[in-house]
Amino acid sequence: MSDSIENKLLRLKRILDATTEGLWEWDIEKNHTFYGEGWFKMLGLEPVQRAVSNSLWEEHIHPEDRVRVIEDQKRFIKSDEAWEQEFRMRHRDGKYIWVLSRGKVLDRSTRGEALKVGGLHINVTSQKKVHKLSEDLIAKENLVQSILKVSISGVTMYDFIAKRMRFATGNIMRNMGYNEEERISISQNFYRDVLHEEDQSKMEDHVAKLIQSKPGQVLECSLRFISKQGKYHTIMLRDSVYLRDPQGYPQEVLCSAIDITNYLILKSKMDDNFKFIQEMSFKNSHEMRAPVATMLGLLRLIKFELHSPAAVEELINYLDQTVTKMDEVIRKLTETLEEKMKRD
Repeated sequence: MSDSIENKLLRLKRILDATTEGLWEWDIEKNHTFYGEGWFKMLGLEPVQRAVSNSLWEEHIHPEDRVRVIEDQKRFIKSDEAWEQEFRMRHRDGKYIWVLSRGKVLDRSTRGEALKVGGLHINVTSQKKVHKLSEDLIAKENLVQSILKVSISGVTMYDFIAKRMRFATGNIMRNMGYNEEERISISQNFYRDVLHEEDQSKMEDHVAKLIQSKPGQVLECSLRFISKQGKYHTIMLRDSVYLRDPQGYPQEVLCSAIDITNYLILKSKMDDNFKFIQEMSFKNSHEMRAPVATMLGLLRLIKFELHSPAAVEELINYLDQTVTKMDEVIRKLTETLEEKMKRD
């Protein structure tokens, strides 16, 4: 014997009332709405087994959503389309929950005016939180990717067990002429195939220190790697163990790398220039100022020896020698400066 329609509807009502979803039916002419038990439970309210004023629903809508939702419902009622809207409703504890409302006009007058509207309210707060978390994670990931793209440094996640790159922004090796496939290949065994042979022991020492490093410790190391064009680049590494096995042995290492080749070249030039300035300063203070002091002394003596022509002649000879020496110093300084300018 088949169930009657009344029994089926009763079972459906009990199933819906046992959930957090809430049935609703709005009598537009009377402005009364009947809500299922699930609707009241969703808001933490005591169920009411009768129709109540439609204002109960409106009063629980978040103030920032109220005008939008009510206006949208008015437009929906005038059409034959199903209504679907998300908005916030105030729970009994004062917090707001997100509700997905779905509805449809159930009855119209002969003139086409809506008489009854019915639908379902569904609590989607958890889904909204997950969606918001997902959006935040995507936004943060995009931010990190943007930072990495504009950064002059390269970031690599290195698999310490397999001894190969697991992830890399590729900035450094790309600038050295290697494509993505080549970057993965040369990452094997701590990049030994492209590491300067004189730095092999330095790399071994760096790896040993990483194994013994403390959690969160950052280790620095500068190594020379050969580019695809055959030129060596000096790369400064800042490494830290990101993941360890239960025994504390490194599994993954996070590495930040920056090409300091141009910096070292510039530093070398600056050191050379500083040394040159020191040499010029020494020549000025010793080789040039000494003859000047001698000339000043000789001129004073000449003034006092004017009564003795022989003495004056001797002093003038000394003065001539001093001027000649000073001229030679100035000539050498000029030549040195010209050579320096040509080199630079």
